[in-house]
Amino acid sequence: MEEEFGIEKLKEIGVDLSKFGMKVEEALEDKKLSFAEAISLGVFAAPKAIAYAGDAEQIKNEVKDLSQEETEELVAHIADKLDLQHDKIEAVIEAGLEWAASTNKLRLVIKEAV
Repeated sequence: MEEEFGIEKLKEIGVDLSKFGMKVEEALEDKKLSFAEAISLGVFAAPKAIAYAGDAEQIKNEVKDLSQEETEELVAHIADKLDLQHDKIEAVIEAGLEWAASTNKLRLVIKEAV
């Protein structure tokens, strides 16, 4: 499979989606969306995040092809860039990333065994 979405591209995608989530959180913090926040989300953050939806299947397949080392590198990179104001939500997301990494490790072990 051609690596159109290699590890570096997956890192970029993860960071872009994290930034989008952080911008949404920031915009909704005071329960009001200012015009400037709406423009920032609508013009800068959302199109980049939404653009990945069309490539979701390819991205998913590329993530499945990651080695354990690449998975750990991706998780660490995204967790390092993720900085939500609500620590509990950030902890849930980081735990989800860790779970994804361990699931990938299990998949790799099973793949080698079969």
